[in-house]
Amino acid sequence: MQNNEMSELPNGFFDGMKDIMKVIVDTSLMCCHLTKEDAQCTALYDDSFASCESMFRDSAPRKSIWAIGILSLLGAVFVIVWRLIFKERNVVQLIMLMHLAVGDCLMGVYLVTLGAKDLLWSGSYYLHDFQWRSGLSCQVTGAISVLSSEVSVMVLALISADRLKNIVFPYHGRGLTRRKAHILCAIIWVLSFVIAFLPSVALATFMTP
Repeated sequence: MQNNEMSELPNGFFDGMKDIMKVIVDTSLMCCHLTKEDAQCTALYDDSFASCESMFRDSAPRKSIWAIGILSLLGAVFVIVWRLIFKERNVVQLIMLMHLAVGDCLMGVYLVTLGAKDLLWSGSYYLHDFQWRSGLSCQVTGAISVLSSEVSVMVLALISADRLKNIVFPYHGRGLTRRKAHILCAIIWVLSFVIAFLPSVALATFMTP
């Protein structure tokens, strides 16, 4: 059964094969369909990350993803609420920090989404693996993580450049204004959005017959 066009196996695929003794399949998750105890299943590709029951074979990533995801969400929401209530004089810095918090919040959304999917399919992940990884929801979730990373890095670079200018060259030219800060942050979001979602759009275009 190896090297064929079957990307996934339906549930109960091997149930009627009582005399089967050995199976060679493309991925280790396909072996999860083989419930005959004395049958041998060999996979050409061993998925070292996922298992038959869970998206995460080890419990450490499963627990960490919830902890980091929830902390990211709570931390980002706290920063946004705090900055909205207690506004500081440096409006430019406030604008950039708000955009940074929103970017970090998206990473929390990404991690919690993965944790929720793992919890939803707990015990039978192998039945949903292919549909999940090849589906739109997985692509969007992955793009959100890239979007969050790109926005965070670019906004941090912008904040660093602004601090560098104000500290090292305080009297050389004008610093960022509120309008310039909004424009630069908008450019960052557009660029990050293109970087994050363009691969998914291009892949869908090439896969369309």
